[in-house]
Amino acid sequence: MPRLAAVLITGNAESPRSLAGKRVPVTFVGLGRGSPAAVSRSVARDLSAPFGWDTSFDSWFDAQEWPAGAALIPGNDAAAWWIARRQDQGLSGALRLATPGLATLRSLVVKYRLAELCREHGIAAPGTWLVEGDEIPEAARVARFPVVLKPQSRVGLQHWTRGRLARNASELTEAIHWYRRTVRIAERVIADDAMVIHPIVQEFVVRPGHEVYHLVGYRSRDGESVVAAHRKVLQVPLRFGNGLCFESAEVDHGLARKLDGLLSAVGFHGIFEAEYVERDGQKLLIDLNPRPYNGLSLETRRGYALPWYLYLDTIGEREALSEELAQARALRPADLVWRDSVRFWTMLAGQTLSGGMPLRETRRWLGWSRAQRGKMIDPFFCAGDRRVGVAHLRAHLRSVVTQPRAFLGTYFRRGLDR
Repeated sequence: MPRLAAVLITGNAESPRSLAGKRVPVTFVGLGRGSPAAVSRSVARDLSAPFGWDTSFDSWFDAQEWPAGAALIPGNDAAAWWIARRQDQGLSGALRLATPGLATLRSLVVKYRLAELCREHGIAAPGTWLVEGDEIPEAARVARFPVVLKPQSRVGLQHWTRGRLARNASELTEAIHWYRRTVRIAERVIADDAMVIHPIVQEFVVRPGHEVYHLVGYRSRDGESVVAAHRKVLQVPLRFGNGLCFESAEVDHGLARKLDGLLSAVGFHGIFEAEYVERDGQKLLIDLNPRPYNGLSLETRRGYALPWYLYLDTIGEREALSEELAQARALRPADLVWRDSVRFWTMLAGQTLSGGMPLRETRRWLGWSRAQRGKMIDPFFCAGDRRVGVAHLRAHLRSVVTQPRAFLGTYFRRGLDR
């Protein structure tokens, strides 16, 4: 029997690869400029859609003919938010939607709401304060510097910033004024949740190596789950950014139980990635991604078929999903590492040339790469699907011309705190 199709709204190549390996026909919807994942051999149908936080994507989406009963799966926070809104509006039509409702999504991707949930559920997190005016919030004056001024979410964010470091009250006040002048959020997202217009101040946890611990996995609509773990050991930009290198890690089961309690309380089901930093031996939750995430291929290659679990759950194959999760919990997964090679070598070269990375640190990363060669995964250059890697390289080189300031700021600028 042919399987029901999956429709993926943006994301990386691992979800289509995982689903196509199970004979699921995959339609990939790219937003704006083409995604490298769209050229994957695992994609049966590739569509390019306009995307802005207005009604243009809605109109385009509703004008398409979609396979009846297909699972509609998000690849980033914006897509998850959009699908969740349609869930609430009853606009699923013949499609089956992978996300919970918007109230659940907002509670996890809006950072101040997540901080409040952590307090309610006894989960350690850095001090976090909402900035509703133009000055430092009174409650935040007890914060230990340095602190970070952050947008609450990347959903609807019309600026490149991820965070701005402040080492004292004067720098924080300046950062708040800069944010109010410069950063804009799409009005449609503000209409969904007025809180997103305000940034947050959060304690910046100084830690050796800038490592981030990730709990990742799947939680089903019936409350079953499987959890794995990895560490982010390098990111770009260096201080606030996307993962460049991950290493598999042991699961902290105490943290996993508390996280599952939080996800259960808000009614979450789906793929998740929770990020923690360590201070004085305690892991603090700083972010939660309730959808397929950047380092997904590390877990799928270890045996955790997360996109497949999401597909089964979405189309209602509950017994098959339960069996899959039981098998996943019994795994003895291999230790693997993950590296985005194109961005890794660019960042290493750029930071070494600019002096942002000392030569001894560069040598350390060169040694790390040599030592991990036998268990290295590249999410783009995959055997049998090399054209994804070529497309990724082309897009990366094109950004030198199309976005020169962002490229130089990401890979060459020293003091990557703005």
